[in-house]
Amino acid sequence: MVKCFKERISRDYTNEHCICPECQAVFARETLVRGTPAYKIIGGKAYMK
Repeated sequence: MVKCFKERISRDYTNEHCICPECQAVFARETLVRGTPAYKIIGGKAYMK
């Protein structure tokens, strides 16, 4: 996963945007992708189950 559009997030498990609730590491940054707000995932910081 490289980017995640904000409008497509159905459940947000974080307390603060782009910060892991367990280890407090920043795993993404807010950006615009083709004019739409999104989170750009930092390589190697997030894993998908």
